[in-house]
Amino acid sequence: MITLSIYWYRCDLCGKNSPTANCTIKNRKLNVCYRCFITFKLWNKCSDYGWKIEVKRLSNANTEEKLEKLEFILEEISKKE
Repeated sequence: MITLSIYWYRCDLCGKNSPTANCTIKNRKLNVCYRCFITFKLWNKCSDYGWKIEVKRLSNANTEEKLEKLEFILEEISKKE
């Protein structure tokens, strides 16, 4: 008897579930669906994010510096993906 297992993985960017033949719980780094993969390669954005990071500006000079560093780090991370 042959059995076929269908696993589901959730895209870390848009939050949509997609079927896959292999279990993605082991060796899990970042799950990206084909829709987000295509939009990242072409336009560097996803049409429907499951999460979003926003940084609010505050009036404190030290906080401004820290926020600029954080924004720079977030940009570098998004460039690597």
